[in-house]
Amino acid sequence: MKALGVSLENDVHTGGIVNFLHLAEENGYEAKFLGPAVPVERAIRSIKEEDPALVAISYRLTSENARKVLEEFKAAVERDGLRGRRFVFGGTPSCAKEAAAVGLFDAVFDGSQPAQEIASWLRGEAAILGKEAYAHTLLERIEQRYPWPLLRHHFGVPSVEDTIRGAREIAETRVLDVLSIAPDQNAQEFFFHPERMRHELDGAGGVMVRTPGDLQRIFEATRTGNYPLLRCYSGTNDLLKWAAMLHDTVRIAWGAVPLFWYSRLDGRSERPLEASIGENREAMAWYASKGIPVEVNDSHQWSLRDAPDAVVQQSTGHVTSDGPCEDGGEDRTHRGPPGLVVHRIPGGSERIELPAPGHGPGEGPHRLINPHDDGDPSAHRPRGRLHRGEFSRRVEGTHRIVQDCPGRDSQRGPRTAGPDERRDGPRATR
Repeated sequence: MKALGVSLENDVHTGGIVNFLHLAEENGYEAKFLGPAVPVERAIRSIKEEDPALVAISYRLTSENARKVLEEFKAAVERDGLRGRRFVFGGTPSCAKEAAAVGLFDAVFDGSQPAQEIASWLRGEAAILGKEAYAHTLLERIEQRYPWPLLRHHFGVPSVEDTIRGAREIAETRVLDVLSIAPDQNAQEFFFHPERMRHELDGAGGVMVRTPGDLQRIFEATRTGNYPLLRCYSGTNDLLKWAAMLHDTVRIAWGAVPLFWYSRLDGRSERPLEASIGENREAMAWYASKGIPVEVNDSHQWSLRDAPDAVVQQSTGHVTSDGPCEDGGEDRTHRGPPGLVVHRIPGGSERIELPAPGHGPGEGPHRLINPHDDGDPSAHRPRGRLHRGEFSRRVEGTHRIVQDCPGRDSQRGPRTAGPDERRDGPRATR
């Protein structure tokens, strides 16, 4: 199939139309670009000569001019009997509105649509551009987005209503794959014991969720745009009750439960360390029993407290990877070492990178976490420092790793390339 692209008349912008044609090539089209500022009659002649199955038109100047140019183009198409193919328009939102009113185009894109929706349309799957176009579990979303990373961000302002409005806006912009709800500290510690809350501290650190209905409303507000996955802080008391509530209200994408923390050790609750370890393990097992991945984030917590790498990556990595999750489920997410976090902990060593076995530094932690792994994990590396460094175990029988690209150490200077990188260049997904 052929695709023919053109920026019409006095429009010299080419970035958008060229990107669209690249996407068309990735989805089975043989693409040709006529160039910028192409007169209508020349475009018509090229359609006759090339006989493309798809004609892509771009115009990004003022909307008033767009209407005139597109009406002229439509009249020429109908005059010469060229409607027997698909036409698509791309431009600014104001120009896209005019294009939709012209009545020629089978699809109109204004820059807000994610690549997967456009690719679906190119493949003739226009009926699944809404909710059904998006995966709704963590592992399925990783597979769907591969080789790109999943982007997440914490969000929660004191007012529930403002958080609902903000969550809806975030979903509609299609910027994030995962929205992580940040409750205030009162909710995290005393949601199930409201009589113990200090109300002068309401809103400190996040949104004042006080009922399961508050969480449900935030979830419902995000059922638009790219339907982001939702997760939430796991609570620092009553972790089992929190887990069940988050499962029922926001369909939590994965649980984040440390082994050692949320206790007197870090001051986030009054639980003795021994009691918190037991309760935290029960929460991990509960998530696993429901088929929900678990992020055991001790390494990050220890890193924040300036613990040495031997504790941060090797000891805690081994201890937290072998235990309650193995009893109930097969999937786990794991917070990567300091070198894999977007904003790395000052002083954290990038030598604790987590590549495939046999590929330089990091093999030790990998072997401790996965002692029986005889195969190379399949590394999903993003283009740039975009992801927090979680990885998931046992996806369709393999290890799927989503990790951050190596960069600079804030105190040690540029990272030194390993032998494999000097010889072959950095490992990449594509």
